[in-house]
Amino acid sequence: MELPEIISFNVVDKSKQPIEGIIVEIKVYSGTKNPYIILSPKTDISGKAEITKTNFIGQFEDHWEMGLMDYNGTIQEAKSKADVYLFNPEWTINNKESCLAWPLLKNEQPLWSTREEQYNYLTSCKNQKYKANKQKVNFSEANNVVVTVSKKWF
Repeated sequence: MELPEIISFNVVDKSKQPIEGIIVEIKVYSGTKNPYIILSPKTDISGKAEITKTNFIGQFEDHWEMGLMDYNGTIQEAKSKADVYLFNPEWTINNKESCLAWPLLKNEQPLWSTREEQYNYLTSCKNQKYKANKQKVNFSEANNVVVTVSKKWF
């Protein structure tokens, strides 16, 4: 997979209004085992979030630290098309103890002072209020991804 220096996400509703506080999830396929999950930061007030190439690769490589037996494949071998959708915080919210049991991984250490700080950040996103269709994105060709969301009606 050839990555641009920065991948930008623009999260908007159907009337093109920006949505703040959304985390975008990217599922990357490489190797023959589990896919790799990459998370964007939360969108800002203008509905924008960016992932640098360095952070993307760092999150990718953290999978090996998490479970070396569960992942194989490299970023270079990864398919250029990846799935893009909204991060679902439900499992994280319902499994706080399990989430906090892990130490911070190599790529996470510069970003968070504790696992609990990261947990609070992830669980405070506004993703549970919105839904969006999964889309395939070729990151070798596109570095600006628009994610259109709609409100969930419970």
